[in-house]
Amino acid sequence: PDVKNKDLIKDSYKKELIKKARIEIKKREYDIAIEDCKRSMDLDTNLVEAYVCTGIAYYEKKNYQMAIDSYREAVELDNSHVESLHSIGLAYEHLNDLENAKHAYEKTLEINPKYMKAYYNLANIYKQSENLDKAIEYYIKTTELEPDFAIAWFFLGSTYFDKKDYNSAIEYLEKSIRLDPNLANEVNPLIKDLKGIIDKLQQALSLYFLDKR
Repeated sequence: PDVKNKDLIKDSYKKELIKKARIEIKKREYDIAIEDCKRSMDLDTNLVEAYVCTGIAYYEKKNYQMAIDSYREAVELDNSHVESLHSIGLAYEHLNDLENAKHAYEKTLEINPKYMKAYYNLANIYKQSENLDKAIEYYIKTTELEPDFAIAWFFLGSTYFDKKDYNSAIEYLEKSIRLDPNLANEVNPLIKDLKGIIDKLQQALSLYFLDKR
């Protein structure tokens, strides 16, 4: 009975340490949170949440390599922990290691094909690397999973702009404003410019047609 009680106390204490660590993270006391997590690991080296919390604290401290190492420990203990896999991708992005970031997001989607944020971040990587068709594919997948995600519609529109498909660009940029009116200050001038470009193209095509008659 004494052993059982000790185990119960130990289990309760390690959970309280993780709970405290999460509170410290919200208070931006990241070093204290990391220490709390270490103490919980001393009680249980297989406590996934301890490594996750440590990863979050290091990430917020902008120590991205240490964050990656911590999240990897969590994934080694639980290879279906998609939040940690996705967070590894985010940390790699901050290190400007887009290839490893892409790999982490793809692994996330292997485990959970409906993890919207992974599609969105993959789309951003493809846009950044000018693989516009792939970016569009992943932005569309993002909006299918999260139809009210205004910024995804915005980037979908801006990617069509990069492809010089101005009508599609206007359609999706206007949709982003309908979903989030706060985007209007950024988007409306762009839409106005796009409509001006389309008008000029139409005028040029009309003149070309008249010249060739």
